[in-house]
Amino acid sequence: MNSETLVWWDMDSCPVPASYDASLVGPSIHLALEKLGYRGPVTITAVGKLKHTSEDVLRAISSTGITVKYDPLSRYDSFSDEVESWQLRNPAPASIMLIADSSLFDLWSRDLRSLQKERYNTLLVYRSAPPKKAPKLVTSAKWRWKSLLKEAMASDGKLEAKRQILQEKRSKRSFVCTLCYAAWRSVEKFAGHLQCLDHEVKKFETAIDTDCLDNLDQEMMEKELEELECFLKEEAKLYRRTKVTTKLVKRASILLAKKIQWEELKKKLKERDQLASQGKHERWKEFEGMKKRKFVNEGAESSRQKKMRLG
Repeated sequence: MNSETLVWWDMDSCPVPASYDASLVGPSIHLALEKLGYRGPVTITAVGKLKHTSEDVLRAISSTGITVKYDPLSRYDSFSDEVESWQLRNPAPASIMLIADSSLFDLWSRDLRSLQKERYNTLLVYRSAPPKKAPKLVTSAKWRWKSLLKEAMASDGKLEAKRQILQEKRSKRSFVCTLCYAAWRSVEKFAGHLQCLDHEVKKFETAIDTDCLDNLDQEMMEKELEELECFLKEEAKLYRRTKVTTKLVKRASILLAKKIQWEELKKKLKERDQLASQGKHERWKEFEGMKKRKFVNEGAESSRQKKMRLG
């Protein structure tokens, strides 16, 4: 089969095993597909929030042509957006391989059935066991994540050869932030972006509408905390703790955490603006000094020329 294959890999639920060379993940996937007769172009996208993935692992993964995407959206939304975009460029027959925890396949069952009806081949890679309600697909292959990687290790030199081939074909932009619509080839610049203030603000804006955040802090939060306090006092009198109490405590703690997070971000933004303002002031003073020196120099030159004419 020479049609295109999209590999969508959820790195959060299926991370690279600790003892496995991350630069061999891409070649392992390619060999597994070739073993089944899939010899067309393969696009591998690794998606996740990447909280527990080191720069070394990201660098090794990308070295064989895998595109790494930071995506804070839910796994369902991320998968749906990726597949819809890919389908526009690759009409059936084509193939899609999904690498994820079994619980996610329950969420995707309707989408997977729809792909099967449209004559797409669906290949599933589970972190552990298949889900209890696995989607019924006419054409599919199934692996366990660690089994797929182990099988490739026993391929008698083919894995290393495939790695060398893929490293020569590496894409120009290996790291993508879907939140900020930016891409990098360097893992250092990508990691630096994920820690920068602009990215933190953008991430916070995605979670909560910042236009009404101050009102939320001052009005809604105070009201909810007051209601919670009154309710807990009544509960304390009766010596009982209900699910409602737990729910209110959780809601209050979330609001409080968001308030603290936003206050910290505002403080950092204020500091950055002050530094930028100071920098502008210093540049203005330097510019004014240059203008003054230029004026003095021009005046001195003019005086010399005048003396020379009079002499």
